[in-house]
Amino acid sequence: MNPKRPKKLKIIFGIILIAVVALDFLVNRYHPNFIWDEMPGFSAFYGFISGVILIVIAKIIAPAIGIVKKEDYYD
Repeated sequence: MNPKRPKKLKIIFGIILIAVVALDFLVNRYHPNFIWDEMPGFSAFYGFISGVILIVIAKIIAPAIGIVKKEDYYD
């Protein structure tokens, strides 16, 4: 695998994230139901934090219930 590829992907995904947050400032909010519906960028922030929490929980729970096996399991 090309060592420069992950770096390029991080840059591309970073640009996409910045674009999504920037475009959120242009969205017209006619009838927000909750206070956080009025905050620009909240959806992107909430989605990022939710994803991080899911990954952390999965890394904690998976070994505890036996989903993850050791590297030499099949040896």
